[in-house]
Amino acid sequence: MKLLIDLGGTNIKFANYDGKITDKFSIPTEAQLGFDHVANNIIKTIKSKKINYEEVIISQAGIVDKNFGTFYANDNLPGFTGNSLAEKIKSAFKINVFIFNDAKSSAAYIVKTADVNDALVITIGTGVGTVLITNKEIIVGEHGMTGEAGQMQIGNQRLDQIMSINSMLVAIRKSIADFDLKNIHSIDEKI
Repeated sequence: MKLLIDLGGTNIKFANYDGKITDKFSIPTEAQLGFDHVANNIIKTIKSKKINYEEVIISQAGIVDKNFGTFYANDNLPGFTGNSLAEKIKSAFKINVFIFNDAKSSAAYIVKTADVNDALVITIGTGVGTVLITNKEIIVGEHGMTGEAGQMQIGNQRLDQIMSINSMLVAIRKSIADFDLKNIHSIDEKI
């Protein structure tokens, strides 16, 4: 049995995989409490399942070195930059642990299942991930940063600060709060 983990800035989603997904569960990330807290919660959650996993596969936001862990994480995962979640889990369970960028994981699924040769994949969650696919190949670049538009500066903000789910919800709430209800008329009033 393999354990799949999707580490996001808001929630950590887990799935047991044995040729198909057999169980799904999640916990809040609590990213603001830092790397050690999040890593220890993941380890505690894995132990609570009392399953001898053969390997763990992690998909996480940020620029990820598949051999080490997090090369760079933005504000959504404070304290993750320079730390290896893969090594921490590997050390706790003595099993193989693989870690990949979440947007690149989505792109790998698209390459495998969709009839497309070239694409720009955009993932929107707590942050924004982008990946280029050319000739059914995911363009990674020497440091794993090619196509990472989420960190692109637009004015005084990054794209992921403008386009994330959370920032869009804030903008919608503000728009609703600023909306002048006096300008709304019922159909009956117009007749």
